[in-house]
Order: sequence, then C-alpha cells, then structure tokens
Amino acid sequence: KKYRIYKLLRTRFAKADYVNNGAAPHGHDYDEYIDEPDYYLVDVQSNQAQKFSPKKKSIKEVFAKEADKVSKYISDNSGRIDDAYLSKLGNYMNQ
Repeated sequence: KKYRIYKLLRTRFAKADYVNNGAAPHGHDYDEYIDEPDYYLVDVQSNQAQKFSPKKKSIKEVFAKEADKVSKYISDNSGRIDDAYLSKLGNYMNQ
C-alpha cells in the first residue's frame, strides 16, 4: 500500500454559557461535548504524515504526486465528503 488515511478525534467540553439580560437571550443553557476531527494522510513509503481537511482543494494538495488519479476520483464521486468517502478514496489511491 502507498497511503493510509487516519482520523484523530478530539473531544472538548464546553460549559453552559446562557445569558439572559432581558433584551436578547443568547448562549446554551446546557453543557456539551464537541468533537473536533483532524485528518492525516500517511505516505507509507516515506513515513510522512500530512494534515488535511475534508475539502476537495485540500485533498488535491496532499495527493499532489498523483494529481490526475485523485482528480479522476473526485470527478467520478461527487457528493458530501465524509468518512466513507475518504475510506473509498484511500482504497482507490492504493490500487
């Protein structure tokens, strides 16, 4: 295999910040946990990791060595970029 795609999920705690000053209440009246994912592309041959965002422009930048192949995949598979999309992209790029 040439590439691996990893997702690092960080969760942070956000305390309630509800404010009601009589005119315009704002904020949340509950505590919540917020997930913040980071995506990494690891080139297995060079053992280098690059951070990227799940956007077409960023994906094209990290796969710059194989620009034609990634462009073909993106044009053939339009739609929302989520974990399943990135998993299929990783499999396609390893063929």
